[in-house]
Amino acid sequence: MRGLELFLVVGEKEMSNLINLAIAGSRLGNSPARKEPGAGRPAGHDIARKRREYQKKAQQASVLIASSPGSSLGITSKRAVLREGGRKVKETPLFALRHIVVSSRGVSLSSDLVAHCAERGIPVAFLDYRGRPYAHIYSPSHPLYRYSAAQAEASGGARGLYLARCFAEGHVKYSAEISLR
Repeated sequence: MRGLELFLVVGEKEMSNLINLAIAGSRLGNSPARKEPGAGRPAGHDIARKRREYQKKAQQASVLIASSPGSSLGITSKRAVLREGGRKVKETPLFALRHIVVSSRGVSLSSDLVAHCAERGIPVAFLDYRGRPYAHIYSPSHPLYRYSAAQAEASGGARGLYLARCFAEGHVKYSAEISLR
């Protein structure tokens, strides 16, 4: 009975820890038929594999995709919630949310969720049945929105004409330089 130790268990958490310890200890046996998942590989390999798994889960959690008609996207207690047919399909913490994709018609968005996305610069993309975007919702503070607004403003006046002339001159000079080589 070598290795037998007596414990005084104080609480449920401690009991759970001891059970996990006992299970882990039973896996350390010298059974030739049983191979450990990381046997023969350096410990860094297993750590890197776990890190990749967690990064993939975090990335999947940061994007909400509504792809069926009748779905609804909203906010419930600091979480973005996707519901289909009234039941929760996916929840993502608001701090982890990076993108929302609506790839079906008949999906409803709550105004609270749209306001949250606008405040934090989270893009909301709408895709048609072929997967091509037909609309985006951006905050006015989002860089893409500012660039688009500046381009639209510049396209109709003297500023737009000046930019077009500069682009054309640059193209002609570059083409001439390339053809002389």
